[in-house]
Amino acid sequence: MPTKLEKISPKVHGTHAQAQKNHTCLANSSRGSNLL
Repeated sequence: MPTKLEKISPKVHGTHAQAQKNHTCLANSSRGSNLL
């Protein structure tokens, strides 16, 4: 069981990091469109 959790935790962390990156990218793009 512990090995399974260890395998899942890094995946979840990676997806969370990706979501944060996407969020910042969306914020930047929206800012650019507002400036335009």
